[in-house]
Amino acid sequence: MSIADTFIKRPVLSTVCTILILLIGGICIPLLPINNLPEIAPIQVQTSSTYIGADAQTVENTVSTLVERQINGVEGMQYMTSTSGNNGTSTISTQFDPTSNRNINQVNVQNRAAIAEPTLPESVRETGLTTLGGKDKIRAKFITT
Repeated sequence: MSIADTFIKRPVLSTVCTILILLIGGICIPLLPINNLPEIAPIQVQTSSTYIGADAQTVENTVSTLVERQINGVEGMQYMTSTSGNNGTSTISTQFDPTSNRNINQVNVQNRAAIAEPTLPESVRETGLTTLGGKDKIRAKFITT
C-alpha cells in the first residue's frame, strides 16, 4: 500500500491537507525576503525641455548640446544619452551607479542644468527645464522670469 492509496481512499484527508498547505503558504508569502534583492538597474535622471516651433537639428544645436555640456561630468555619472525631436522636445537621460543616492543625483543634475539655462533660447527659458530623478520620479521644474 502506497501513500497515494491513502489519499485516494480518504478524500476528506486530502481536502484537509490541501487547505492546510494553502494556509501555510498564504501566511509565509509576506515573510519572504524580497526586499533583500540587490539593485541592479542604473539610476536614471531625465532632463527635458521644449523649444516651441523648432526642428530636431535646431533643438540639438541650441538646447541639448548646451545642457549636455553642463551636465557632463556630474559626480557619479556613468553615461548620458540625448534625444531631440522634430516637435521641439529635448530629453537628456543621465545614468548613475545603482548604489548611489537617487535624490542627490537628481539634485546634482538639476543644479548643473540650471547653470546652462541662461544660455538657452528665450522660448525654452519660458517653458523651463524639467528634471525627473530616480524611481520615485521626483519632479522639479524651474522657470526663470
